Amino acid sequence: MHGEVVGINTAIATVSGGFQGIGFAIPSNEAKIVYTALREHGKVVRGWLGVSIKNVADDPDTAKFYGYQGDTGVFVEETFNNTPASGKLHKGDVIVGFNGQPVADVSQLRNRVADTEPNTVVTLRVSRDQKEEDVKITLGDQPEDVTAMLGHGDNGAGNRSADESAQAPEAFGMTFKTLDADTAMSLGIGDVQSGAVIMSVKNGSAAADVGLQKGFVITEVGRIPVHNAQEAADLLNKVDPSKGVPLYVVTREGSSFVFLKIDSQK
Repeated sequence: MHGEVVGINTAIATVSGGFQGIGFAIPSNEAKIVYTALREHGKVVRGWLGVSIKNVADDPDTAKFYGYQGDTGVFVEETFNNTPASGKLHKGDVIVGFNGQPVADVSQLRNRVADTEPNTVVTLRVSRDQKEEDVKITLGDQPEDVTAMLGHGDNGAGNRSADESAQAPEAFGMTFKTLDADTAMSLGIGDVQSGAVIMSVKNGSAAADVGLQKGFVITEVGRIPVHNAQEAADLLNKVDPSKGVPLYVVTREGSSFVFLKIDSQK
């Protein structure tokens, strides 16, 4: 009504092929950020942290294991080497605020980071080991090829014999072998030095229920590093299946937490 732009139309969902239908638009505030970046830099620049994240709501059991009692926020699964977050954030952290504003989910955090100029110092409110603290980070410039930046951390142990194998408790339904250099290369995770490779997953087991698959590599069980197949089996044997435990799992797509627990409803 005031003659101000509120959005820029980008698409119309129409049955007839005409202009009648449902219109979709980019909000003008988002378009302004893009326009300003193009005018000042000749390209769209976005702030970047260098982390792999997920919603707390998607994995509340793992968040609680790491001491966080809330049901909103953003859970840090991995920090990538030589990025703004490297050495500042840690896997298991929960980001609950950005520059004094609460953060409820991944979408909210990503938008705020992306809309902030690179080289800007931001303050993240982080829950770590049952305490909240402020972490200051200088944002980087999001690279054009983000996947090229993704690397797996060093798990800190040498290779063991590839012939070592072990079996998880029957309730979890997995068998393992010790990771060696050749297997790591074939799985596309050549910089991961140790862990337990999942060799089989029993249909209908707890492992199958949470999406674990052959070829995934377990590097931690409940915060304890895993260097070989037997260590993985021994640690899982100490777990109460009804309470469960988070596993830190590496694949060629990256690293993530998976909470392994027996479904009491089955």
